[in-house]
Amino acid sequence: MRTTATAATATRTPTAPSTTTAMRTATPTRTRATGATPAVRPARPAAVPPSVLELLRRSDEELVAAQLAQDAHDRFRHGHLAALRAAAAVLPAAPARRRSRPRPVWEQLADVAPELAPWAALFADGAALRAAVEAGRTDVVTAERAERTLAAAEDFQDLVRERWGLPLTLVGVARAG
Repeated sequence: MRTTATAATATRTPTAPSTTTAMRTATPTRTRATGATPAVRPARPAAVPPSVLELLRRSDEELVAAQLAQDAHDRFRHGHLAALRAAAAVLPAAPARRRSRPRPVWEQLADVAPELAPWAALFADGAALRAAVEAGRTDVVTAERAERTLAAAEDFQDLVRERWGLPLTLVGVARAG
């Protein structure tokens, strides 16, 4: 799904069908007037920890910043950070485990949500590239790679929102810049 930002709101509008559309957890209902089935109605939100809402808010801000970015490296970096924050929003639902060493979020995500392991692998693959960009190597990201990362981050964030039963419509995201 593509996010379109305005000064006070951001809404998701479809750009192309994706495999995540078939993975929606919400159940569509028929409207009485037309008998048509609307796109997707989000499930009712469960008790969502405030930390999850904050991480998703920060992920939203990164997505908006990525869309407004003029340079491919900035677009990539913000898209990857949006996915990182969305991944961190999955972790509070997992049972607490004691570990002797810190582990990357992508590794933790694959452990606590095995169905999201392909997403974890996809974004873990881009972590070194994001580190290079943050170190000043702005020539290492192509426009195509930046766009693919942004689109994947948007789809991934949709899946995370659905896991928590949150709506896909974003309201109140401040415009970056």
